[in-house]
Amino acid sequence: MMKKVFKIIIYIFIAVAIVGYGAFSGLKPIAVDITKVSPKDIDATFTEQGYVSASSDFNVYPDISGNIIKVMAKKDTYIKMGDPILKIDDADFLYQKRLHESTINGYKAQIANAVTEEKNMKEDYKNNISKLNADLKSIEGQRKTSEANRLSAPSPDEQLKLIELSINQVNLQLSYATEEYNKVKTLYEVGSSSENDVRIAKNNVDVLENQLSQLKEQQSIRKSQSDALAKQYNESLTGNDLAAKGEKEYFDSLVASIKSQIDSFTKNIEKGSSVNTVAYYHALIEGEQATIDHLDQSISDCVVKAQMDGFISELPAKNLSTVTPQTCIATIKTEAQYIIETTISTRNSNDVKKGMAVELVQGLRTNDNTFTGVISDISSFAESKTSALGVDERRVKVKITPDSTAPLLGDGYDVDVKFFYYNEKNKISVPNAAVFKNGDEDFVFKVVNNKAVATPIKVDIKLDLDTVIKSGVNEGDLIIYDANIEGLKDGVKVSQKK
Repeated sequence: MMKKVFKIIIYIFIAVAIVGYGAFSGLKPIAVDITKVSPKDIDATFTEQGYVSASSDFNVYPDISGNIIKVMAKKDTYIKMGDPILKIDDADFLYQKRLHESTINGYKAQIANAVTEEKNMKEDYKNNISKLNADLKSIEGQRKTSEANRLSAPSPDEQLKLIELSINQVNLQLSYATEEYNKVKTLYEVGSSSENDVRIAKNNVDVLENQLSQLKEQQSIRKSQSDALAKQYNESLTGNDLAAKGEKEYFDSLVASIKSQIDSFTKNIEKGSSVNTVAYYHALIEGEQATIDHLDQSISDCVVKAQMDGFISELPAKNLSTVTPQTCIATIKTEAQYIIETTISTRNSNDVKKGMAVELVQGLRTNDNTFTGVISDISSFAESKTSALGVDERRVKVKITPDSTAPLLGDGYDVDVKFFYYNEKNKISVPNAAVFKNGDEDFVFKVVNNKAVATPIKVDIKLDLDTVIKSGVNEGDLIIYDANIEGLKDGVKVSQKK
C-alpha cells in the first residue's frame, strides 16, 4: 500500500514538473541575433570576364525610337565623348511630363484643401464649444436662481423655451455629425479610412437623431398639455419636495446633454481627419513622380551622344527621318589602341547603361593592373552562350573603352570587368534574412522593450546579402537578424543570443 501511495506521489511530482516546465518555456524569451542599424556606403557590383579586342570602328545606336528633328554631327569630323550627334523629337515626352506634373499639382491642391477644410472645421467646432460653454453658464445661473428661490420649477413657458434651445443645439450638432459621417464614408470607399471610423461616425449621428426625436416629443407633449402643466405649475408653488427633485433632474439632464456635445466636438478637434487623406494623395504623388523620372530619362535619351572620342567615318542619320534602337546612326573610328569586350546575363542587363564607369583588372602573378573604362556600347539583343558548366545562357554583349591610364595589352588578353550597378552613400540596410513578407508588404522585426515588433518597410533594392531600406527603419533601431526563427512573431519576448 505504501509503495502504491509513493508511486502516486512520484507521478504527481513529475506531472507538476512537466506543467511547470511548459509554463516556464512559454514565458522564456526567444534567443535571437540582434543587429543595430547604422547608415553606410553601399557598393553593389558584379564581375564578368572580358577580353581585349583590337580597336575597330564603333557603331552608334539610339536608346529610343522617334523622328529625327536635327543632326548636329558632320561626317569626317572629330567628335569627343559626350558630344551630341542628333536629336530625336521629344515633344510627346514633354507633353506627357506636363500632364503628370499637372496631376501632381492637382493632388497637392487636394492636400491643401483637405488641410484648410480641417482647419476651418476645427474653428467651427471651437466656436460651437464656446457657445455651448456659454449655454452651460446660463443654465447653471438658472439652476442657482431656482435653487435660491425654491418656489417652483421653471414655468411651462420657460421649459418650452429651454426645450427649443436644446433642439437648436442638437440640430447644430447633428448637422456637423452628418457631414463628418459622409466624409468618413467617402474616405473609406477610397481606402483612406477604416470600417471602425465609419461605424463610430454613424453611431454619433444615430445618438443625436435619437436625442432630437426625444426633445421634439417632449416639446409636443408640453404644448398639448399646456393647461394641465400650468395647473401643475401653480400647485408646485407650494414648494413640495417632488417638484424640487424634478427640477434637479431636469437641469442635470440639460447639462449632461451639452457636455456630451462639447466632448464630441473636442474629440473631432483632436482626431485630425485630414491625416489619412494627406497620406493617400502623397502615395499618388509618388507614383506620378516615378513616371516623370522615367519620362526625364527618355527626354535625355532624345539627344544621342558619342560614347567615345574619334572621327565620324559614316553618318547614316543624314539620310534618315526616323530611328529605332536597332538603327545605326553613325560610325566612329576610334583612336583607342583596343577595346574590352564582355557579356552579361540578361538578369543584369537593366543595371548597366552606356557611359557608366567600370573597373578593369588584368590579373598578374605579382601586382594586378587595375584601371578604369567607360561602357561604350550595349547590344540591343541577347545571344545564346554555353557556360563552362555546359548550361545554355542568354547573354548580352558589352563593349568598354579603357581610359588613358590603361596599360598596353595584346589582342585576346583576359581582363576582369567589375560593374557598379548600385553606389549610394549613407544608406540604411538590413540583412536579407531580416526581411519577411505579409501579403504584399515587406516587414522586419524591431526590438522594442525586449519584444519583437513587426514593422512595415519600403524596400529600395535587394542586393546579394543586404536589403536597402527606403523607409520604416531608422539609424539606431535594433533589428532581429533572422525573421524566420521558429516561434518568432509580433509581440513575443526576445533576448540577445549569447
